[in-house]
Amino acid sequence: MVYLMTTIESPASLKSTFDDFADFSNVNDWDPTVSSAAQFGRKQFSVGSRCKVTMDILLRPLAFDYLMIPYI
Repeated sequence: MVYLMTTIESPASLKSTFDDFADFSNVNDWDPTVSSAAQFGRKQFSVGSRCKVTMDILLRPLAFDYLMIPYI
């Protein structure tokens, strides 16, 4: 499993920024390599939510499964 962490500055409020980034239907707005995204299960993205994101990398699609886990 890969763990990624980053810091992003935004003029928007913390809640608004989190909501935009956590809703994977918006992923194309901030990642131009994403060709499709689908969220499974819960209606609102929260701990335990899963999604599949397909990215076009090196001229071929690669699918990644994401699982939201609590940060410890």
